[in-house]
Parts: sequence; C-alpha cells; structure tokens
Amino acid sequence: MLRLFLRFALVSALLPSCVSLRRSSSGLDGFDVGGQGDVDFGALDAKQAECDALLKENEDNFQALADAQKAQQLLRDLDAEHDSISQSDDFHKSIYPVGSRCEVNYDGTWYPGTVKEFANGIFKVQADSDPEGTWTSATFAGLIPEKGGDINKAAVLELMSRRDKINMAKDTFTEALNMQKSATFSKSASGSDVTSNLKKFKKLIPDYSGEGYLRYDSLTEKKNTRYGAKAFQYRFTAYNDKWDSKIWDHGNGPKQDGAEFDFGGWYANKETVSMTRIPEFQLGGKTYYNLRIRMTKRGVWSDSNFILEWDLVQDATACPLMMDIESQTVTCEL
Repeated sequence: MLRLFLRFALVSALLPSCVSLRRSSSGLDGFDVGGQGDVDFGALDAKQAECDALLKENEDNFQALADAQKAQQLLRDLDAEHDSISQSDDFHKSIYPVGSRCEVNYDGTWYPGTVKEFANGIFKVQADSDPEGTWTSATFAGLIPEKGGDINKAAVLELMSRRDKINMAKDTFTEALNMQKSATFSKSASGSDVTSNLKKFKKLIPDYSGEGYLRYDSLTEKKNTRYGAKAFQYRFTAYNDKWDSKIWDHGNGPKQDGAEFDFGGWYANKETVSMTRIPEFQLGGKTYYNLRIRMTKRGVWSDSNFILEWDLVQDATACPLMMDIESQTVTCEL
C-alpha cells in the first residue's frame, strides 16, 4: 500500500516529469557515482516561519494593505521554493540512494532492481533480470519503490509535511481576507441506507435554495498512519444540482461525472489533520472553490460534528487586493 501511495501521491501529483529510458552496457558511461542526497529545507522553513508570524499578527483581518501584499508574496514564494525542492536532483537521489531497491520502467514494464548511480537527473538501475553490468537509465518518474524496499520514506514525508504547512498558511490567509465561508453541521454514518445520510445544501449554505445534497459515507479507523498510531478517515460525497436520483437508482446506477464528487479527510488527536478538496463545485449557477469538510468532534455512539468550508475565489494568493475604506480591512477584489 505504501508503494502505491508513494507512486501516485508523490510521483504523479508532486513531481510530474517525462520518463527518459534507455539501456546501456556496463561502465560509468560519463556519469559520476551518485551520492546519498542532501535535501536542504532551511530556506523553505525560514520563509515559512516569516509567513506564519505575519499571518499570526493579522489572524482576524489585515488592516494594512502592505502586510496583506507581503503575506501574499510570501505564499507565492513558498510554492515556488517547494516546487524547486521537489524537482531537484538532491531530493530525487535522497529518495533512491545508491544501493536502494526499486522498480524501473523500461518500455512500459516495471522491473525490480538496484540503484547503481545517479547524476544529472538520471538514475542507473541494475535490473534483476538483466546480465550484471547492463543498466537501465531513467528519470525519477521512471522509478517506483519496490514492495518492502529500503527507499528513504522519511524524505517523502518531510516534503509532504511542508506542503501541508503551506496549505494551512494559505487557509489562514484566505480567512484573514474574509474570503472563506463555512457552515457547521452534525451527522453520523448510519448504516447501509445511504439515503438517510443525505443533507440538502440549501439547509447548509446561506442564501442557497436550489437542489444538491451532501452524503456522509463512512468513518473508518486506521492504524499506523502518518498521522499517528491511530487515525480516522471520513468520506463524503457531494451531489450538485445536475445529479439525477433516477440514474443513481439507490446506488445501483453509474457514477454521474460532473454531478457527484468524493472528498473527505483524516481525523486524529481531536482534530482534522488533512483534508481532500473539490477544486471547483458548481451549484445553483455559482462556483464554490476548494470545497472541503473538517471534522471537529468524532462521535462514538452519536453524531460527529463537521464544518463545511469553501472559498469565494479559486486562489487568494493570486487575487488583486484592495483596501476597504469603510471597514478599514483588506479584501480580495472579486
């Protein structure tokens, strides 16, 4: 499971790149032997601390346009710095040190093998099925962890934890601009009758009176997660006003693309520690950005408490800022 998690959550989502493959005979072929990797998070962490301090000073709202603009630029810089690290040779070779086990893609097939060298963005892997000294060359995207292999998982989690911090800072920035809206509700996952778990959006979202539903699907206990020894994963489905209950047919019909969306989160230590989002949710002629659900209380034999959150703009770090003279606060110019 970790193998698939690392492959899809990290390689595909964080580090998109083209796979360049070729086979070569033994010898260095002009490549230096790769080192163990030395990922430096210092600059990223320093900028994160500066951003967090500025946001803490303005956690209720920004009363100075200069502070809001500085925070906005810091968040942009954090994104760029994070992407730079995730795509760097130092990070790539720290994940697959020389001697680590992996699987390498050659002509569409994955072969288990051992990393022999790394230089200039290219790994050289001795596949188990090849004669000794015949290596397969591949970029980072052409490798996945071997099941039970000894890759540097800590480096992956380090990078992902910093992405979580950046996302939390973005949420704080959005809240300070009074751009974020939310609605609280309670619900329990009540057995197999999913229709009993449906809540109407018009009862959740202010000033909305159309169709659309939110369904609480499940709450599952998970052990030995990256959030601790025990965490809980909760899942929801959102149905917009294009959803057709006749097509749904009590769960027997096909999924209605563009009309139903899966999302949820992880709950541990009395709080939500990570959420998935619906980037754009069309409902009643409006667009709700980054629709997400935060669990605030896990009910054991009763309802759990949640906050449904959304943004009025797709990315508050990119929107024009302006000073509202009447309220003396900074807002995003929609």
